[in-house]
Amino acid sequence: MRDQQEKERLIEEEKKRQADQREAARKEMERQRQLEWEKQRLQELHNQRQREQETVLKLKARNQSLTIELTTLNDQVKELSQKICDTRMGVSSVKTTIDGMRSTRDSQMQEMSQLKNKLKEQNAKLLALSQEKIKLDAKNKANTQDTEQARLAFENKEVTIKNLKTKVDDMQVEIDSKMADIENNNTQLKDLQTELRNLVNECEQLYSVYEVKRNTILDMKNSGKPNEMNAWQSTDAWGSNDNETSSDWPVDNWAASTDVSTLPGLVKYRALYEFVARNNDEISFQPGDIINVPKEQTGEPGWLAGEIRGHTGWFPEAYVEPVDGVGVRDDSAFSQTTTSIEETEATRLEGIAEVPEGSDTTNSFEPTPVHVPSEVEQPVALVEPEVEPEYYIANYPYQSVEPGDLTFNAGEVIGVIKKEGDWWTGKLGNLVGIFPSNYVQKVDVVVKTKKPEIASVIAPYQSTSPEQLSLARGQLIMIRKKTDSGWWEGELQAKGRKRQVGWFPASYVKVLNSSGRISGRTTPVSTTRMQQEVIIDKVIALYPYSAGNPDELTFAKDDIISVTAREEEAWWRGELNGVSGLFPSNYVSPLQQSPPLTPQNKKRKESINEFVQTEKSYVHDMSVVHEVFEEPLRKCKLISAKEIDEIFVNWQDIIFCNKLFLKDLLNANKTGSDMIGHIICKHLPEMKAYVTFCGKQLDSAALLQKLTENSTAFRDLVKKCQNNVATKGMPLSSFLIKPMQRITRYPLLINKILENTPDDHPDYKNLQEALILAESFLNSINENVRLKENQDRLNWLQQCVQNDLNIVFNSETNKLGPRQLLHYGIFNKLKSNKELLGFLFNDFFMFVQATKSIGVQFTFQINENVSYKLYKQPILIQNLMVSRDSSDNIESGTDSNRVLNIQDDKNTYKIALLVHTVSECGLWMKRIESAKEMCSKMFTLSLQNKRKTLPHFRNSLIIRKIEGKEIVVKKVNEQRGSLNRKKGKHHTENIYCKVALGTQEQETDVARETYNNGNSVQNGLPHTPSLVWNYSMQFQLRNLNQESLIVTVYKQNHFSPDDFLGRAELRIKEILRDSQNHNGPITKKLILHQVESGEITVKLDLHLFDNY
Repeated sequence: MRDQQEKERLIEEEKKRQADQREAARKEMERQRQLEWEKQRLQELHNQRQREQETVLKLKARNQSLTIELTTLNDQVKELSQKICDTRMGVSSVKTTIDGMRSTRDSQMQEMSQLKNKLKEQNAKLLALSQEKIKLDAKNKANTQDTEQARLAFENKEVTIKNLKTKVDDMQVEIDSKMADIENNNTQLKDLQTELRNLVNECEQLYSVYEVKRNTILDMKNSGKPNEMNAWQSTDAWGSNDNETSSDWPVDNWAASTDVSTLPGLVKYRALYEFVARNNDEISFQPGDIINVPKEQTGEPGWLAGEIRGHTGWFPEAYVEPVDGVGVRDDSAFSQTTTSIEETEATRLEGIAEVPEGSDTTNSFEPTPVHVPSEVEQPVALVEPEVEPEYYIANYPYQSVEPGDLTFNAGEVIGVIKKEGDWWTGKLGNLVGIFPSNYVQKVDVVVKTKKPEIASVIAPYQSTSPEQLSLARGQLIMIRKKTDSGWWEGELQAKGRKRQVGWFPASYVKVLNSSGRISGRTTPVSTTRMQQEVIIDKVIALYPYSAGNPDELTFAKDDIISVTAREEEAWWRGELNGVSGLFPSNYVSPLQQSPPLTPQNKKRKESINEFVQTEKSYVHDMSVVHEVFEEPLRKCKLISAKEIDEIFVNWQDIIFCNKLFLKDLLNANKTGSDMIGHIICKHLPEMKAYVTFCGKQLDSAALLQKLTENSTAFRDLVKKCQNNVATKGMPLSSFLIKPMQRITRYPLLINKILENTPDDHPDYKNLQEALILAESFLNSINENVRLKENQDRLNWLQQCVQNDLNIVFNSETNKLGPRQLLHYGIFNKLKSNKELLGFLFNDFFMFVQATKSIGVQFTFQINENVSYKLYKQPILIQNLMVSRDSSDNIESGTDSNRVLNIQDDKNTYKIALLVHTVSECGLWMKRIESAKEMCSKMFTLSLQNKRKTLPHFRNSLIIRKIEGKEIVVKKVNEQRGSLNRKKGKHHTENIYCKVALGTQEQETDVARETYNNGNSVQNGLPHTPSLVWNYSMQFQLRNLNQESLIVTVYKQNHFSPDDFLGRAELRIKEILRDSQNHNGPITKKLILHQVESGEITVKLDLHLFDNY
């Protein structure tokens, strides 16, 4: 039995083990599957990243080809402007010529007609410029790449690598400097941390002193000495929150002059609501409590003085009701009708600025008495009419300087003896006068609702529609309705007129509140303060404040508030973001006002404002293009997304960077700062999006023009978008040039600000740096455009001009760097009137002849019906001579000022050319002279580098003679040809040597050919000539054991870098060894390396004055 159980147990364990294995295998498979999925996902992400990087590289590659077109248009505009001036000068000269020489009148009139036609053709050809660029970009170089070009490319790559290594070294130096800056910053940080610890220790010491003084003050407070009573309240600035009764701490006796026990009588009031005292001059009670109130009250309306449980103080009248139905206000109103109401100066409640419930801020102010104006002109006392007056209580104070008006304060009881319209006649004491009826109400009416607001007009306003009110300064308006838009509805009651109801702007009035309950305050309003003029000031918020009542102002910390009125000490009226309202004065502090601006500072401020406003307008226009044009085009899918991207390029990138720029400008303007240079310096380097856009702008314009001409649906959609109000009728093409216009305007705006900035201004250096950055950024864009234009024109010449000299136009010159096209134009030969095209490069001048007449203006357009070929041989710039011929040598009827003489000084070749205008002739002279001057400077600099003076050494090496043999010129150079190529001979002309010893370098003249055996022929072949350079050179020797003499042979080219024909090296110690066994000069034969064949023979003479 046990064996059976044991077997079953083992079987169960085996099953369990197999199940665990299966579960483990399943989990392993799940893990493997998860890993495989993660690998696939990782590979997909890697591939996606690779594709994105390729896209970025393609976009960067395209960036270089799209910066040239805008400069092309600018140059065309300048040329057109210049030609317009030339045309005007031509017209003047034609008129003069007509008066003097009638025989030339017909030719001059014909010239004027041609100039007018030229102006018309310019406008037509401007439209074709973009199409010309597209065609030029689609063409490749016509000549096939050969081994020589590959070698040149390899050398260029080496130069590029060398430049990159130099840049890497510079970057390393910059990194080292940055690391040093980081070290300095860390040191400064440690010093600041030490200073912070010292400040913390000082604060702790100050707090300990504060604790001692606080305890002393609390001890003085608890001592209960009456002669030490001051303005401390139960909640003071030291943070003591002990709720002490009036017996523990003396309070301000509001009824010091009127003792309750001596009053003639008391009126009992029953509490309707709970009221909790907020300071020591108020009393607390619960619903149902009985309060004894004196009949004589000196407080402001809405507040009563009373006594409960031995405590006296103020409480709100709305929280209680009289037990017998007659209150002290009603009783006093009727009991004093026959006596004059004396104007007394009563001490009011302390100025307490209430904050919404839940706020932790408690403020205390000194008691503020309310004064009745004493200088107000009193009305003339009239005879009291024999009618029974009706008694009304004043809801608001009314002050007037007009004779016959009755002035009163809020809460005073007036006997109305006559009612006429909106102005009633009343009696107050011994005075009788008229007053507005909406300022009072009957005394038997208990008002429980909010009283209407009265506003005083602070500035005149003229209505623009019938539903608006016209306001005059000093008028009073009863406010009926307020809106958030800044317009209020009010009731205007002018003397002698009917009531008018209408709308008016809230910023033209200030509200006159009669009590604190309506405005959310408990501070009484001084009538004297109400009469003051509006004080305009700027304050900054120290703390955030949330409005607790509709007539209060909400603001955040650091907001700038414009103060429009200071009606009270505790509450001011101000305006923020177009909203006007009341705010507590202890929440703000005065904003530092700058002194009056000087004329220069005023201009500077205006210039900064112009910069900010134009930037704001520019960002708005850019956003309009995105919203009005780009988004509808993308939604309708009328053209492909690629075409949309080609039209708008990186429009949103420009908007993004300029919005950040504008945000910082507006923030600086908002805070009142006049520092703007650092903001420009910060954002200008981030505007790289403009480089991409300006490079592609002309292609964008060409595509837009093409779609507009070929697609009716596209044209209609763009026209519909153009009709949007936001575009102001401007077409899309006008918006597309705004980025380039803006980037070119930055230097002008910055310079305008800089001119009006004093040298000692803290922003002066920042503005200088900003101006340099802006000009450098604009110059780099223009330079890229110019280089692209130059490259395209050279490619056009390579493709369209037939030249037997195999000149590669878009290549390096011989010694002047990359080839540049400086100027071009149309000539006519003076004698034959043959039409020629002239092209001035930085290394030669070339004439081209077209198979058909070009007209008055030449453009780089590929025309299959017109071919071009070289006319004569190009003239090297160093051999080019240009002059103007005198009138004696010019035939009659030809303007001598338009004749240009071109001469090859080396080959004595001369040609007289006729230019279309006098100014164009002068421009040719200026450009040629400038090119010659630049070439001369380069040659002089090169010669100075070769003739650098070295310290004098006693030992020297003299080279007497160099000969060459079997020097082979590569076939590619044979095909290239030369100016003086001799048929039937080896290419031995224009070959020279460069001899270098350390840093010393000298060149020989061009070698001459010699034949050892005359011109005899062996085996039908002529002898190979030898090359001889009879050129003496002397080199100073510094280290005989290490220095080497290097001889390099070159073939001189005129339109490309010189060809390398071999290199030989000879160590000085070998010369020394051979000269020790030989007297006089020695001769050494050297094999040329890095070429197929060739050897040179050098005759050397070693002069030693030291022992070796």
